[in-house]
Amino acid sequence: MEFDNAATLVVGSAGGASFDSTFLNALPGLNSIGSLVEDGGTIIYLAECAKGLGLPPLKEGKDKLRQALRRFVLGRVSEVSNKARVRLVSALPDYYVQKILKFKPCKAGSSALKSIRRILKNEARMFVVPLASRVVPTRSGTGLDKNGEQ
Repeated sequence: MEFDNAATLVVGSAGGASFDSTFLNALPGLNSIGSLVEDGGTIIYLAECAKGLGLPPLKEGKDKLRQALRRFVLGRVSEVSNKARVRLVSALPDYYVQKILKFKPCKAGSSALKSIRRILKNEARMFVVPLASRVVPTRSGTGLDKNGEQ
């Protein structure tokens, strides 16, 4: 996906069952759309996460490998949440979304949109990315073509 300027609001979906069964599976899509949003913008990310966070280490890390994986995942989450406000529409318990991921939980896309409607201005730039896990954002003018070659 090629884009010129970042958006005030990015609405993205992980892409369905194989991409959002757990938060760990949905994470690549969130990282993809994270590069599309402007600093201080908002992301609404739809990822069912019916099977939870994805790995026990995200709840409790006991050995070095599990702790390293936990730090990696939470580091990626932190990169996005430091840049933008994130509303996560998922089946995850609110506690996980708020306390572990540091996002605002929403149970439906419509409630997520309603919660940010008053923040946005009429001229706000918005992107909708239905298959975020399959998207590789590229800023226009980087010298790369759509295949990532110069």
